Amino acid sequence: MDTNECYVYFALDGEDFEPNDVTDYLNIEPTSVRRKGERLPGRIPRYSSWVLSTQKIINEIIDVDEMASELIKILEPKTNQINEIAEKLNLATRLEVVLWITTDDTQTTPMISFNVNSINFLSNVNAYIDIDIDIYRN
Repeated sequence: MDTNECYVYFALDGEDFEPNDVTDYLNIEPTSVRRKGERLPGRIPRYSSWVLSTQKIINEIIDVDEMASELIKILEPKTNQINEIAEKLNLATRLEVVLWITTDDTQTTPMISFNVNSINFLSNVNAYIDIDIDIYRN
């Protein structure tokens, strides 16, 4: 791997719920869903999830703040609905940052930051931030 890669997603996770109920309630089509116990390649999920994701960026320059803002622009008008469905279905909310970072010294290090609007939204929906970083040697 000779450059950086990243995608960011917002997820609603729960023990046992139907992700299509979230889709119907929010009127937002998810990027993906998974159901607890449903066989996936290489694993079986321990919980169900509704996920809205950015595209994977493969580039020397990666701006996580910009990617998170792209999602929040879609989700922010649904803040009340997100809180209602999360409470009703006992769901956890999270923003996940998935980064693959090259150790090539000639490449720029990705920028990991979040603007005030993003932080306010995540706070308003009681979301936590999880950053998954993999570093690859050339």
